[in-house]
Order: sequence, then structure tokens, then C-alpha cells
Amino acid sequence: MQTEELTPAPQGPPQSPGNGGVKADDGKEQWHLMPWDALDYVLAVLQDGANSEPGRAEFGWLHVPEGRKRYLNALQRHSRALFKGHAEDHKSGLPVEAHVAANALILLARRLAGVDADTKVQP
Repeated sequence: MQTEELTPAPQGPPQSPGNGGVKADDGKEQWHLMPWDALDYVLAVLQDGANSEPGRAEFGWLHVPEGRKRYLNALQRHSRALFKGHAEDHKSGLPVEAHVAANALILLARRLAGVDADTKVQP
């Protein structure tokens, strides 16, 4: 991999002649609020899930039978591990919080994709 020569960032706020540096970003997404370092671990959980066993695939969670119930169970198992004081998942070695977040995101993505027709889990 080649590395690029980086130019040092200018010191101080950027100067904008004439308008005082106004930028209209009211109502726009505030992506600086996203905890990117934490999302790196969530991605690692998703990659581990996609690559850990033969037959698993990217976005395989969209096609898991009874997926909503199963991912809710996984979310609850990992949440319980947190309450019991476990820092890392025993299988992946990744932070338990990353597994909780991954399961929550999978549940949301399945809902947004319309995969789970009924959002209430039947007993």
C-alpha cells in the first residue's frame, strides 16, 4: 500500500472573505456525533459473523428464519453478559457491547427492509 505525503492542516479557523465564515447546516445530519471507534468493533462483529463458519454470507442476517426472535435472543444474551461483568465475548473475543450494538442494528435493518412483517415476537 502506498502512503501519500500529507500536508499539515492550516493553523486556526479557515478564513472566508466577505461573509464571516457562515455555513448553512441547520437541519443537516450531525455526523460528528457518531462514535466511529465504537463502530469499528461493531463492524468486526458483523465481519466475524459473515466469515466465521461455512455457509455464512454477507447480509445473511436478512435471511435467517425467525430472525427477529433469534436476534432479540442474541441481544438479550449479550446484554446479560454485560450485566454479569463480561468484557469480551467468549467466542469472538470482541467487546460484548459491540455484539449488543450489532444485534440491535441487525434488528433495525431487518425492520427497515420489511423482512419481519410483524414487529411483535410471538410466544
